[in-house]
Amino acid sequence: MSILFILSCLLIASSAVFCCLRMIAGPKLANRVVALDLFSNILMAAIALFSIYTHQAIYLDILMALALVMFLNSTMYARYLEHQTHLE
Repeated sequence: MSILFILSCLLIASSAVFCCLRMIAGPKLANRVVALDLFSNILMAAIALFSIYTHQAIYLDILMALALVMFLNSTMYARYLEHQTHLE
């Protein structure tokens, strides 16, 4: 393995840890939603890195499906937060 690959894995892992800390300690729901969206992007980066490492293109299909689902997830959370602020 190259040094660049190991460095990429370490950076992805450390950013996932910091993102999980933000999800746990987020003072508001909006902070947790943004952290969850960021965590999904980090997960997609990890899947892409794993796809490059194994030379298997099938993981990119999984990546696209995850991206579509997480887009809908973020949209629904934003709609929920918007509806919640109109009620107050």
